[in-house]
Amino acid sequence: MARLLSSPCTSLLLLIIASVSVIDVAGGKNYCRMPPVDDFCENLSKMGYRKMDLKDYPGCGVEVPQSQTASAPTVIYGQAVDSFMYMVVMVDPDAPDPKNPTDRYWLHWVKKNITGVDLQKGITSDGKNDLMEFIPPSPVGPEPHRYQIYIFLEPRDENYQLIDKERPRWNVSKFGIDSLICDYFYTGYEFLTRNPNPDVPTKKPDVPTKKPDAPSTKPPGPVSTETQPHTTSTDKEPSGVATCSASLLIIFSLLSTC
Repeated sequence: MARLLSSPCTSLLLLIIASVSVIDVAGGKNYCRMPPVDDFCENLSKMGYRKMDLKDYPGCGVEVPQSQTASAPTVIYGQAVDSFMYMVVMVDPDAPDPKNPTDRYWLHWVKKNITGVDLQKGITSDGKNDLMEFIPPSPVGPEPHRYQIYIFLEPRDENYQLIDKERPRWNVSKFGIDSLICDYFYTGYEFLTRNPNPDVPTKKPDVPTKKPDAPSTKPPGPVSTETQPHTTSTDKEPSGVATCSASLLIIFSLLSTC
């Protein structure tokens, strides 16, 4: 050990360790790998994401009557892996007005601990495993709002942190990063609906906000909501040790040459 510490490689190795640590923390951790909010359905297809469905909905990107959205949709992902666990998130990127979405994203629903078997058959809001209870769309004004549904693969340690406890201006990327699901976006869906009586004031339903399973110990910080190009995911369960293992391999390979 003494000879290693006095080796000319020591300074280089320490620099590499520090650099790798910075890369592990910062690299790929300030955004979520998801399609851009605009042209959502088109980008899902272009970027190679697998198809999911909502029961009795006509297809991704199609407008439906608001009456059809009064209850939570039945989310179906036929290619879900039996042994994996998934999470479903539903948001409105157009609140309160598509031309001025100052409340983007308005959180409508978060459901966790969904088995692959259940997701193949179809899941909906049933009061179980909801981090945030479902609230139906209630768009304001005459223009239709987009409602986007995301499916994530869950990490093993279930470290879900609902940092933003209020539904308006809910940060999708921050939630993904803090919950360790950011790199495991699997697929999505979008539908549109509008207020049939735009002249009548619409108020979001008052539903108690469900608290997170555990308080976050991470200080708040600026997080970009910009999306990045997707690399088609494989059916691998997420693990927090992947990046660390790669870093250690680099370090030990260099040690062997010193």
